[in-house]
Amino acid sequence: MSLTLRIFLVLLVLDILTAIARKSKLLNMKKFPTLSKKQVVVIIADGATGHVLNIKLELYLNNTEDEIYWLFNNIDLAKEFIQKKSISNDKLEFVIYGKNQSILEHIEATHWKKS
Repeated sequence: MSLTLRIFLVLLVLDILTAIARKSKLLNMKKFPTLSKKQVVVIIADGATGHVLNIKLELYLNNTEDEIYWLFNNIDLAKEFIQKKSISNDKLEFVIYGKNQSILEHIEATHWKKS
C-alpha cells in the first residue's frame, strides 16, 4: 500500500472518529479543551496499532480519566514537541487539532518512513 494511500486512510478514520465523538460521545474521551485562536492540541497514537495513548504514552482506555490532550499555544511549539517525541520513539504518530476539533495535520511515525 502506498504511503499516500496509508495517510489518506488514517485521516479518513480520524475524521470519522471525530464525527462520531461529536455526535454521540461514543468514544467517551475527556472533553476536548476550549482553545484560543492560535492554540492547538496534539493527540499521540501508537503507529503500529493506531491506538490512542495517554500523556504517559500508555494505552488510553475509554473508561478512565486519562489525559490525552497535549495543549500548546501555537502550532510551532506543537511541532517542536512532536519532533522531540519522534526522536525518542519513532513508532509514535501524531494528530494536531485546532479550534473546533479541526484536524490541522497528521504526522506519521518516522519508523515506517525509513526505507
